[in-house]
Amino acid sequence: MLLLRAARSWARAPQGRSPLHPLAALSQVLKLERSRRDGVVFPLRRLARNLVPGAEEATFALFQPELSALQRAEALFTSGRGHAIDYVSSAERMEHAPLPALPEVCFIGRSNVGKSSLIRALFALAPEVEVRVSKTPFASISDSLKRTFLLVDGVVGIQSTDLIAVEMLEEFGIPYVMVVTKIDRASKGLLLKNVLKIQEFGKEKTQGCFPQLFLVRFSVIARLTCVHQLSLFLVDTEKETYFMGSVFLLDVGLKQW
Repeated sequence: MLLLRAARSWARAPQGRSPLHPLAALSQVLKLERSRRDGVVFPLRRLARNLVPGAEEATFALFQPELSALQRAEALFTSGRGHAIDYVSSAERMEHAPLPALPEVCFIGRSNVGKSSLIRALFALAPEVEVRVSKTPFASISDSLKRTFLLVDGVVGIQSTDLIAVEMLEEFGIPYVMVVTKIDRASKGLLLKNVLKIQEFGKEKTQGCFPQLFLVRFSVIARLTCVHQLSLFLVDTEKETYFMGSVFLLDVGLKQW
């Protein structure tokens, strides 16, 4: 479990940490040729090009922010002397975590679906933040929890554990988003098939799921550029800066739900 909060003092990146990737900052991504830039920042838009003529495309373009909005979101995820990002604590159980004073968001998913990798990418411009993942499934739902991100493997699609997570989120009435990971490990045909299945599932079986998916690649270079849309959605939804609260990472488990 990872808890983050805004801090008053700036912390230096620990010695020995890897330097920032050249494409970690959106300013560097914007220097790319336009077609490549759009492909890495808006992967769902590019995937929609493979749809058959006349196919429904609305759910591929619900959240299409301007680049200037992405830059503003990136600023919240960038540490500096006037805006530090602080690691607070790790806890095996919710009751062991500090009492929340700000809104919370939660990233959940099966083991090895890419939760910690996604968080590292989101905080690529805050290298002093250490990412740790809890192996303990949900035991309770915090009143401060505002949104949950359910990570689904783009190669295999929705699995039984994902369905259990959806059932829990629907039962508790928590707004949530599905993030499709490892999209560069699937062929275009397989990825499009899984994306369409997930979209149809969301439309027919859910009430609280945001209808547009967010796609994230597995490779480090691409992953850093794919998260810019997600970072804006994270801080801009309902005009609340959720980033300035707590972030939780949890594995989905069958037997303890």
